[in-house]
Amino acid sequence: MGFGRYVALRIANMFVVLIIVTMIVAYLFTGYEQREAEAQLIDMLRQWDMSEEAQKLKKLGEEQYQKVRQQKIAEFKRKLGLDKTVLERIITRVRNVLTLDFGVSKEVQYAGTKKITAMMAKAIPFSMAMFTTATVINIFIGILLGAYIATHVGSIADRTVSILAMVGWSMPTWWLAMILILTLAVRHHIIPLPGGATLLTLLSQATNPLQRFGVFAYYLTGPILTLVIVAFGGWAWYTRNLLIGIFQEDYIMVARAKGVPERRVLYGHALRSAAPPFITMILASLVGSMWGGIISETVWQWPGMGLLYWMALQSGDVPVLMTLSFVGTFLTVAVYLTMDILYGVFDPRVRVGASGS
Repeated sequence: MGFGRYVALRIANMFVVLIIVTMIVAYLFTGYEQREAEAQLIDMLRQWDMSEEAQKLKKLGEEQYQKVRQQKIAEFKRKLGLDKTVLERIITRVRNVLTLDFGVSKEVQYAGTKKITAMMAKAIPFSMAMFTTATVINIFIGILLGAYIATHVGSIADRTVSILAMVGWSMPTWWLAMILILTLAVRHHIIPLPGGATLLTLLSQATNPLQRFGVFAYYLTGPILTLVIVAFGGWAWYTRNLLIGIFQEDYIMVARAKGVPERRVLYGHALRSAAPPFITMILASLVGSMWGGIISETVWQWPGMGLLYWMALQSGDVPVLMTLSFVGTFLTVAVYLTMDILYGVFDPRVRVGASGS
């Protein structure tokens, strides 16, 4: 099997996974929507039974009352979408999502609109700015720091980073965010208090791009600081362990025996060999740039995809939940597809395996 066929097979697998996951999500959310709609139908009928119209019909006779009542039931079912079977609604929802016909939300209004596509278009840039910036900072610090301690195993720096990594990964993001809000925002006023509405208002009132950037960066400080504190130690520790393993490879030992400078061994050979695992981590981290983080964005009230998902969960807005779940699934499988292709580019063993199959 050639490399081109290998890529085509991976793309086909991606679409199969996307369709299956979308159908499962549609089934789960449609079942939830069915129960909610049935409860609403009972409430609507109860209110109608107590209405003046129903009382007048009862005086005209039970037959007339029941006839109009059945008409009302049919009307309410059409309004709530209960006139179609669960299977019909699942198929319709899957078709709409796969054809990118996301429609409008039932409850959630975000940035002045209820159109789901428009809501995502406004939320995605905020999530990307927050998580991409944090990921880039973590990668930069983590790789440089990890490369340093990999060549100084057992040093004070090595032990310090190991402690920071364990502490960072063990700290709940929401807890650290609340500590930073309490200390840096409430007590010392170094960073702003969380407030997505305030941020959007200030951005709309900014008179020039520089002022908008300043407002945006100011409100971004807290979320970025939280994500960097939590993750940079883990990146450094992962880099350190990966490089220590690579340093034991024969070609590294041969290079050192030939007198190749240690800096060239590290950056020219070891880090290059570590490219595939780094690609995996980087792409897996960057998928959150568009998907966002529910907990981080909710605590900081950052108007991104995570906060939008939380708002939809609170209100039970199935169209928004379906769309965001589809987008998250698509981003995830697209990242894994990209990783498969990049492995073929950076790792010769993948190319040999693909062409020799």
